[in-house]
Amino acid sequence: MRTPPPLPWLTCAVLALACALPSPAPAQEEEAPAGPVLTRPPELVTDAIPVYPPDAIEAGIEGDVIVQIVIAEGGSVSSSEVVQGVGHGLDEAAAEAALSLVFTPAEVDGAVSAIGIRYTFSFRLADARATSAPEPTGVLAGEVSDATTGALLSGVSVSLGDVGLDTVTDVDGRFELRDVPAGALTVVLFRDDYHRLVEHLDIGPGERIEVASSLAPKQQTDNRTVVRGRKPWREVERAPLSTTPSTVTSHYSLTRRDIDFTPGGMEDVIQAVGRQPGVVGDPHYDQFWIRGGDSTETGFYLDRVALYNPFHLAGFNSVFNPELMDTAEIYLGAPPATYRDSLSGVIDVRYIDGTPGRWDGTIDVSTATAKAYLSGTAGPRKRSTFVIGARRTYFEPIFAVMRSLGLIGQYFLTPQFGEGFARYVARPGPNTRLRLSAVYTDDLIHFEEGDEDEDPLFEVKGKLRMKNRTFLLWGDWLVDGPQGGSLATTVSYMADRSQRDQQGSFDVSDDTLFRRLGGRMDARARLAENHFLSAGLDVGYVELLNEGEVLDERFLPTWSHLPVANYGSDLIHVEPRLMFGDGAVYVEDDWQGIIGGLDARVGVRWSFANPTGQQLLSPRLGLAYSFPTRTTIKLATGLYHQPPLDPLLLDPTHGNPDIGAERNLHAVLAVDQLLPFGALIRIEGYYKWMDHLVVNPDNREDVERGITYTNDGTGWAAGLDTSFQMRTGRVGALAQYSLLFTERTNPLNRYQPTTYAPPQDQRHTVLVGGNVVIGPQRAWIVSLSYQFHTGRPNTPVTPVLSAAGDSYEFQIGEVNADRYGAFHEINLRSEIHKTFKWAKLTWYVEVLNVTNFSSEFLYIWGDATTDEEGNLQAPHAQDVLPPADPAVGGAAGGVLMLYTRTTHHEARRRPISSATSVIRRSMSVPAA
Repeated sequence: MRTPPPLPWLTCAVLALACALPSPAPAQEEEAPAGPVLTRPPELVTDAIPVYPPDAIEAGIEGDVIVQIVIAEGGSVSSSEVVQGVGHGLDEAAAEAALSLVFTPAEVDGAVSAIGIRYTFSFRLADARATSAPEPTGVLAGEVSDATTGALLSGVSVSLGDVGLDTVTDVDGRFELRDVPAGALTVVLFRDDYHRLVEHLDIGPGERIEVASSLAPKQQTDNRTVVRGRKPWREVERAPLSTTPSTVTSHYSLTRRDIDFTPGGMEDVIQAVGRQPGVVGDPHYDQFWIRGGDSTETGFYLDRVALYNPFHLAGFNSVFNPELMDTAEIYLGAPPATYRDSLSGVIDVRYIDGTPGRWDGTIDVSTATAKAYLSGTAGPRKRSTFVIGARRTYFEPIFAVMRSLGLIGQYFLTPQFGEGFARYVARPGPNTRLRLSAVYTDDLIHFEEGDEDEDPLFEVKGKLRMKNRTFLLWGDWLVDGPQGGSLATTVSYMADRSQRDQQGSFDVSDDTLFRRLGGRMDARARLAENHFLSAGLDVGYVELLNEGEVLDERFLPTWSHLPVANYGSDLIHVEPRLMFGDGAVYVEDDWQGIIGGLDARVGVRWSFANPTGQQLLSPRLGLAYSFPTRTTIKLATGLYHQPPLDPLLLDPTHGNPDIGAERNLHAVLAVDQLLPFGALIRIEGYYKWMDHLVVNPDNREDVERGITYTNDGTGWAAGLDTSFQMRTGRVGALAQYSLLFTERTNPLNRYQPTTYAPPQDQRHTVLVGGNVVIGPQRAWIVSLSYQFHTGRPNTPVTPVLSAAGDSYEFQIGEVNADRYGAFHEINLRSEIHKTFKWAKLTWYVEVLNVTNFSSEFLYIWGDATTDEEGNLQAPHAQDVLPPADPAVGGAAGGVLMLYTRTTHHEARRRPISSATSVIRRSMSVPAA
């Protein structure tokens, strides 16, 4: 890459320079004094290798750069100037490298003197590729302490997400990372019981940086929001791998970047959740089951506000905009008492607040949706911030082209969904925050039978129109008190309306409206060091309406997975209206380090108001013990209740107004092991016993006798979830295996078995994947994943000719006696980015379901037809998911999805943080 001048050449150059000086005049009467003479030329002592610019290498640029340098009396180079260059960054690289050259002092007339020479750097592509210099590196070290007590913290994960380096603090709260690439760094410090801290630093070649950071303790209610400085494109911040003494089991954290690293996740939070251990369900829809529980047994939150319906398009996407997401906290078993009761788990999504003094923004366009957000600063002292964001599909032009080509009829309307979000955050003091937020979401599916003159490739028989709209407005006030205490208050209003209009062999019209005005208050106090007491109150008033003509399905087998068909059900007119108050209080004591590494968490939640009118007491317990080997053993258990929110269940005409809450006893035993090479092993075994489950008869006779819904059902689920995750350098790996056994018992069954496997009994689940970072600038990331799970149970259905011989009836076989085939899926994601001074441009491509293997997940049975002679033909089943699902595609090789994201950022911004960070710099460590 550079050819150092041999000594004879250097000597000749110096002599030539000396000879170029004016010659002395001819001798007169007195001989004129001789000019300066170079008596000892400089010799090269310390070489310098310029950095070959990557852009020049990619462009194939090479050449020689001549630099005029001045060698000071001490032998160092005091200045350098390019006198002949080739551009493309080579001139700058040569001029900078020349300043690092060191020579022996030159002598003129026998005395040490400064001298100027010309020096040549030769840039050759062959030399650069064969003997490229290692990346300049430095050392990052420091200590991490508690922001309130000052105690040094062990087990804190320290992650450099940009370069793939990770470590944890030792027993003295210290850490050290060597061979850190020089340049801008994003440092993420994380421990489960503390708020995540993100720092931005610059490290030079051979530089050692000492960082003293403090983490703010996290409340058990987790209602604190600490403003952190960070890069505006949050993709670089993955939730780090760590094992902590937290007593909460089955807890996972996801960031926006974790969604990006989930091939096949379709840029959706819930799709990424569906790929966690112990979670199964439809592979291309957001409905899922956690550890044998039902799809309705998961609680969803947005910034501490419980949601009624978190899905778009009947489950195709969630209402959470990933561009606005800060973190998603996932609890798959025995969640803490701060969350309202749910029999399976909790998904808690937090949106960003913006950063004071900073403007950020992102535009993301994919083949399905367009997303954007803008956050900025406001107020006289720039302490207030605002965030606005939106997401929407744009299938309309695609479907317009399909209509013009005659592929679909004129009455097939585009499926669409979208959301809008706005937030204003005021910070009147260093420990207070006032936040006002609003969300509006809507979605629509609408297609109906076209004209007889049309002959489209895809034809629709009948009509289906489904629309859902949600409006959520909430405000919260947070005050951080002394010694880690806090008080958070939230007031919210939600209105969710779902409409369905279906016409075919049977017509259904349904309109459901859910309104809730509520408020909650959460407080936390420190009783002693590492000992906290949390308490809260959650109250509200709910109005739930349902009106329309629906099918009477009270005699269909409970928990059966049936295809869509007309089972001879009658249409019934419903108009239940429920108006009730809901309220609960909780208390939870969290004590760490009781004896050695033993931690304990004891809590109870009391629901004193709900639609059933019951008094529900739900105790919780968690224990954890941490060993010096970075091993943590955890035990968590709890009793959970879930009142029904289906208005038909409590309808006095068609339901049972005396129906009660379902109940679940959940126990989890877990082992976390953090390995020294940047890997985490997690093994969790669980058992769930369920009773008071809502069931109904499997025959019309009992329904006609007045038996509808009761709480006589029972069930159980047991399983094992294992996970191995590794992130080291440029490579990441993931391997998961889950084993599940589950059964349900319905004593009301007269013709069907009373005990059988529910649809969520997918016995074996495997997920393996990995990612690799490629290129000198780490700008290319490739992720690949393979997923397998056992096919879930389904109930066989057979069309039987009626006694009159003029129609067909559908006969239901033994409930869930069959199983679909095993499911296989391979997904690939590739991303490359380019960073400019004020923006970052990212292109990413996803190939979904590469092998196009899938099992049948939903059958639709059509009506009987007649042939040309008028003879009645038996109906047939059509498998509609997949491959007709637009996310999968019918051709082998999958669907190619193209995306691009543009992110605005400000260069070299300093972080704004409520936690302290002290940086000490030294140059005592040489570059690696």
